[in-house]
Amino acid sequence: MNLTMAIERREEENTEKISLEKREGFFEYVKRTVVRELRFVNDTFYSAFKDLFMLFAWMFNVKVTDNYIRKEAETFEIEPKSSNGYAIIGCHGFLSTPQIFEEIGPLLAEKGYYFRAIRLSGHGTSVSHLATKAGEDWFSSVVWHYKDISKKYDKIIYIGHSLGGTLGMLLGTIYPLEKIIALASPIQLPIKSAKYARFVSAFIKYWPRSKAKIKANRSKGLATYEKSPLYATYGVFEVGQILIERAEKLRNDILYFHADLDHFSYKDQPELMERYFENINLEIVYCEDTPHSMLVYGPKKIEIYNRILNWIDD
Repeated sequence: MNLTMAIERREEENTEKISLEKREGFFEYVKRTVVRELRFVNDTFYSAFKDLFMLFAWMFNVKVTDNYIRKEAETFEIEPKSSNGYAIIGCHGFLSTPQIFEEIGPLLAEKGYYFRAIRLSGHGTSVSHLATKAGEDWFSSVVWHYKDISKKYDKIIYIGHSLGGTLGMLLGTIYPLEKIIALASPIQLPIKSAKYARFVSAFIKYWPRSKAKIKANRSKGLATYEKSPLYATYGVFEVGQILIERAEKLRNDILYFHADLDHFSYKDQPELMERYFENINLEIVYCEDTPHSMLVYGPKKIEIYNRILNWIDD
């Protein structure tokens, strides 16, 4: 069953927009973009080709699938001392884990919110296990936790980072949510070759990740992967495409955070949000000097936490 069929089955079951402003001149923008892209290419190819034997071993060899969940990557929940009647779902992104919510989760619980950081299917285990998962599996994870929480709470708020935010908006096209917060979430990534990823994955299973990214994650004690499974990678684009097709069904207030230092492919995401969700209350926050993993890294992390807390309370 593909993601479209899963959506249809679930459906059968039952802020003012902020104008975009140019923050720099054309030549400054080009210079910054070129430098960032060259650095990304350098990191990627250095990781990939430092050891050619290992590269080919990763790309063409599929090891026995290990679905053991690492302890540090498990779903966790925090009960408030005095509940305000609201529950919050926190969902991580692709190749990540619930660990990214370890700091903001307690802050939300202090304000009376029940908080649950969920783990998407295939994540927090082995990369060979993740290589068997895609959009419909991740969406099913989100729906399961939503239904479980809704047994106790009528009012549910959703916070999602990257893919997690895209899944949350897709969830909002079917199930009632109070508010949605999406952090650096992709709607439509301009990578044309991505549509061939699932086909290519029949021959090339994995592609190494940036050594710098792996090192940065490990420095924070985060569970991470040294390679990306191409089959699962396609699922990220699949989720975004179906969200666009269902955009008119979304009616929630959305707070969208855009990271200034995010990859070049993400630069147009705020404009796409305004284009596809023009009929809802959408607020876009531009975070300067902020990387993609904004809940974990960057000098504006605390400011982002506070902005989330204040917007939810309002």
